[in-house]
Amino acid sequence: MDTEHVALGLLAHDLAPLGVDATAWYKNIHVVWGLQCSGGYRAEGLSVLAIEQVGVNRRVQLAFDLAVEEAVANGHDEIELRHLVVALLREGSGIAGATLHDLGVRVGHVRRVAGLLPRPRVVAGGLPPPDGSAPLPSGPLVLLGGGPGTRAAEARLLDWTATRLGRPPRVVQVFVTADDDRGDDAYVSAALQDWLRSGAASAEDAGMYDRADAFSREVCGRLEGADVVFLPGGFAERAYDVLWGTAALEAIQRASAGGAVIAGFSAGSRVWGIGTLSDYASDGDDEVFPLLGWVPAVVFNHYSPAREAELRRHLAHWPGASALAISNGAGVLVHPGCRAVSLLTASDTDEGAFVLRSPGGALLALTEHRPVLLRAECLD
Repeated sequence: MDTEHVALGLLAHDLAPLGVDATAWYKNIHVVWGLQCSGGYRAEGLSVLAIEQVGVNRRVQLAFDLAVEEAVANGHDEIELRHLVVALLREGSGIAGATLHDLGVRVGHVRRVAGLLPRPRVVAGGLPPPDGSAPLPSGPLVLLGGGPGTRAAEARLLDWTATRLGRPPRVVQVFVTADDDRGDDAYVSAALQDWLRSGAASAEDAGMYDRADAFSREVCGRLEGADVVFLPGGFAERAYDVLWGTAALEAIQRASAGGAVIAGFSAGSRVWGIGTLSDYASDGDDEVFPLLGWVPAVVFNHYSPAREAELRRHLAHWPGASALAISNGAGVLVHPGCRAVSLLTASDTDEGAFVLRSPGGALLALTEHRPVLLRAECLD
């Protein structure tokens, strides 16, 4: 069973109060399937034997987990239609969620019309992990802005780590920020080869593509044995949904405590901040997502002065929070405990390597093309 089968089951119900055009959704699903839609939809029950023989894939399991999360967050005792629709949208990688997005259906709108609470809004410091431990790394974090210059910034990350260790580092890349990495062997292989060409002793795929993988002993073992745990670009909210409250995140915490560098670019660095706005949100309809909170600030990638208004819009959802905004090609070293920030590698542009906004509103733009240590009281 995949998410489209769940969607077809939901089509037996009235979806109009949730802002979903059932006829359009049904047709869109069949277009994606590559089938011709003939006639109307008629729900037919499967026999008991058939139901027992049907299994669910990872996308469906994640969607069911997210539906449970929605119900619990809203204090509901049962999984309802509205929880399932929101869960399919949040899962995002299956046909059900993708076709809803194509129709302009958004999580924030469904939550509002269905009377559901928005996702929790976090403040500076982030949400504590389920075990109650402080959401701070024991080792360094390296956050890269992404975009042009990323390859050079990654090479600088390897050089810095090799100097720190006295040997070439072992890199484990975690492909949890994109929906379609699983099965894309060419992309995964190319990403790992780039690390080897840049001087890594080894480069390995963590083998974690969804939440089910995040409880695998093999995955956790790879993460704990890494010198660099690296998350690429994509969608920070997806990485959060995969990692939050899992054995894999605990393994990354243990790796950090052992001295490993936790790093990423674009969404792979943004996920370590306190929150973001959904890339799917329409103007004036911001969908707020909490993130992992290891860095007690809003991490804002691809920064340039032209995106200042967007940065301000993000900060409006976290009153009193700081922002760590990193331009393309730049890399920022967040020291253990988030007590200080250094410029690891500068941008090739004149737009500033990164900016750090304090709760008081002061804006510090660091443009020096050399390491600059900033005592970051505003990150306390």
